[in-house]
Amino acid sequence: MEIKFLKKYKDFKDLKKDAHYSTFGPPRGFSDEEITKIEKDLNNGNSLPQAYKEFLAIGGKFNSIQLDDYKENYLKAVEYYKEKAAKRRIVISRPIAIIHNLDGALFSFIYLDEGDNPQPWNLSTSKGYDTDDGEILYKMPFKTFKDLVEKLVYLSENGLSV
Repeated sequence: MEIKFLKKYKDFKDLKKDAHYSTFGPPRGFSDEEITKIEKDLNNGNSLPQAYKEFLAIGGKFNSIQLDDYKENYLKAVEYYKEKAAKRRIVISRPIAIIHNLDGALFSFIYLDEGDNPQPWNLSTSKGYDTDDGEILYKMPFKTFKDLVEKLVYLSENGLSV
């Protein structure tokens, strides 16, 4: 797969710059066939955003940049967190991919129908994780998925945590 958006993440994997490598190894991605199955499961067979496909190919099974690894459980994660969102009266009817969760009380996701490099979002499933303004659903401080991944690559390369 040609990498258009996540070149820094690909270099990170290829150059083995991360301190976690000695313990956990480099990022491990899904095959093209596995990504096609994820597209079918998560996005009704429609193409996933290019940046997200690149992420899955580079480190979808193990990313080593502090995002959650759902391995083959991507669909279960989406179903689980959509149910938790519904309990807070937030209905997500569009296709999404879960990219992270915090204590099971907040999850981060991207909409799969927002172009090739979508905006990441947070959704609080517990009132304690709402914004100071009481927002349950809000944009992450990254304009694109690429921006988020590049920040996490930088933090990992420099031994910093999120």
